[in-house]
Amino acid sequence: LAAGTPVVGTASGGIPEVISDPGVGVLFRPDPRRGPYRDAAGLCDAMVAAWELARRPGIQERCRDHAARFDWGVVGPAYERVYARAVRGAA
Repeated sequence: LAAGTPVVGTASGGIPEVISDPGVGVLFRPDPRRGPYRDAAGLCDAMVAAWELARRPGIQERCRDHAARFDWGVVGPAYERVYARAVRGAA
């Protein structure tokens, strides 16, 4: 994503928070009857959709801009603020 390439991820855990813009990636929702390790067709469909995204004009910049929200220079200070509040609250 940070390299400007649309990504594919599973629609579970924290991944949907990162792939929150359908213009930068595709969330793979495995068929519940098959599960994530046996739904090769569903994964291939998601990969094809990401490939199609990659062909859109301006997608590299959009992906990089989206990924920048998760750069350590952005999230690091946010974590520090959370920890500082927790320490103050515990004292």
